[in-house]
Amino acid sequence: MVARSTDGVARLAGGVATAPALSVRALPHTDWAEVAPIWSEIFRVSPYSSFFLAPEWVSAWMSVFASRLRPEILLFESAGQTMGVCLVVSASERRGPFLVRRLHLNTAGEHDDDSPCVEFNDLLCRDGFAVPMARALCTWLASREWDEVELSGFSEGPALGALREGFAGLGKVEQTSHESYFVDLAKLRNTKRDFLATLSRNRRYQVRRAIKAYEALGNVVVTRATGLSEALAMLEQMIVLHQRS
Repeated sequence: MVARSTDGVARLAGGVATAPALSVRALPHTDWAEVAPIWSEIFRVSPYSSFFLAPEWVSAWMSVFASRLRPEILLFESAGQTMGVCLVVSASERRGPFLVRRLHLNTAGEHDDDSPCVEFNDLLCRDGFAVPMARALCTWLASREWDEVELSGFSEGPALGALREGFAGLGKVEQTSHESYFVDLAKLRNTKRDFLATLSRNRRYQVRRAIKAYEALGNVVVTRATGLSEALAMLEQMIVLHQRS
């Protein structure tokens, strides 16, 4: 979802931007080491946790992009307790003669060539605090100068609904949905069909051609890691091959 301000100043719907239940404390990206345990705790108890909000994912993303993008870390607090956390990334993009100031939530905002493409994005918070956190975020954003807020890979849910309400007073709000493709393995097993049989004729041809090319180098086998050390070693090999390609 992309929300645009018509005059470069955030103007949010009055019903959402007033009297938030949570206060917001903004920290620089250099404080991530101190915030990481808090993020881990919220991730552990949040009903909105996903792989793309896991502390391991965020830590890896921060190690690569934080020094360049300088995200702010927002802590949403009540009575001295942290109820939610998120990242806000500020980036600019030139469109013709104009420089567009854009804000991104969580691990997003990289250049397209570098982007790991965040999915299942959301506001990471304790149960019952999605809407208060979204309202507090809208209030915080109202104090900033920006032209667009982009919610990359954001999931449908109470937080997104509250953010839509908060952005309703802006000049324009757009939402684009992309289908998430996956294979229902349980359903496939029940049908007793081969996976290739579920694909289109062209896709079957492409897969078989790729397998044939691999088999020219030797038999194609699947090896399952027997432990963490072996899994990490396999990952290192994949990294080398990926960089080569």
